[in-house]
Amino acid sequence: MLDKIKRIEERYEELNRLMADPAVATDHTKVAEYAQEQAEIADLVRAYRRYKALEQELADTR
Repeated sequence: MLDKIKRIEERYEELNRLMADPAVATDHTKVAEYAQEQAEIADLVRAYRRYKALEQELADTR
């Protein structure tokens, strides 16, 4: 399950890169499409990143 969430996080980062690409930035349809997809997965990515941070904190205390 975490592998699937990691792939979603990777897609989130890919969407960031795509929207920063000057060739894409001028295509308002693509930007809107990518922004919508990113918004749909943003909460999951934030929760996953928080989980990873807590997991690291736990490992550091051992």
